[in-house]
Amino acid sequence: MLDNGTYHEESDMLSIDNRLREQLGYEKRSEFVAQPYVDQEADIRDHVLHLKFRFFSEEAVSGCRLALEEAAYTQGELNGNKIDRNPDGYYVDECIQTIPLTDVKAGENELVLHMQFGKRTNLEWMYLLGEFGVQVMGPEKKLCKKLKTLYFGNYGEQGFPFYTGNLTYKMEVDNGGQDMLVGVPYYAGAALRVSLNGVKKGYIAFLPDEILITDVPVGKNTLEITCLGNRFNGFGQVHLIGDDLAWVGADSWRTEGNSWAEEYQLKPMGILRAPVIRTNRA
Repeated sequence: MLDNGTYHEESDMLSIDNRLREQLGYEKRSEFVAQPYVDQEADIRDHVLHLKFRFFSEEAVSGCRLALEEAAYTQGELNGNKIDRNPDGYYVDECIQTIPLTDVKAGENELVLHMQFGKRTNLEWMYLLGEFGVQVMGPEKKLCKKLKTLYFGNYGEQGFPFYTGNLTYKMEVDNGGQDMLVGVPYYAGAALRVSLNGVKKGYIAFLPDEILITDVPVGKNTLEITCLGNRFNGFGQVHLIGDDLAWVGADSWRTEGNSWAEEYQLKPMGILRAPVIRTNRA
C-alpha cells in the first residue's frame, strides 16, 4: 500500500518496485539505469510504502532477525509488537542490515513494514533469519522445525531451501593406519573442503573429484567435508524459467509471462550422494 491507499494482491518485491515506479512516474530500475552511486539527485522520500507479510510457523521461534536494505528508513511491527529498527549486524553484504525481531509465534504471523519511499529507494528482497527450517511447496513456504541431522542429498529438501552458506558433513571413519582416498563424485556447490581430525587436508574442486589423505592415525578418525555454498538460492533469479541462457542481467530478476514462475526455481545444493572412501589396502 502506498501512502493512504489500499493494499494490493500479494506480489514479488521487485514487481512491486516496478509497479510503484510506473505509478509515480519514476524510471524503472532496469539494467539500463545508472547505479545509485552515480546519481547526484537528492534522496527525497516523500511517500510511505506499507508492506504486509504473512507467514506460518509450526513452532514458536526466538531470536529471529530481519535482514533488509533501507533499514534506516523503515519501521514496523511483528504481530502488533513494534520492531527495534537499530541494526545489530548485517547479512552477507554490509548494505543488508539486520534488525532484531520479537518472537515468532506458532501459527500465523504478520509482519508489517512502513518504508519511506522515493526515486532512489532500493526496494529489494528481505530475509527472515533464525534457527528454523523452511518447507517450500511450489510458491508457498512455511517455517518448520530445524532438523538436527542432515543426510547426503539435496539439503534444500531437508529444510534449507534458501540457505547460501557453507555446510559441513561430519562422519567417523575407522582406519588401520592406511592412506585414504576420499572421493565425492556428485555434489552441488562451489567446491569441497576436506579436514581430518580438525586439520585441513585440501579441497575437491576438479575432476576426478577426490583427495588423498596420508598419515592417517590408527583407530577412529573424524572426517569433515564442507560444501562451500553459493548465493543463488538466496539472491539469484529464483523465479526465472530457462537454464540455457547465455547471460543474465538485472532484468532477469524481473521477467514476465512465460519467463516467470511463481513457483521457486531453486537449485540442488550439498553433497548429493555419499562419499566413496578407499584405503591402500582396499
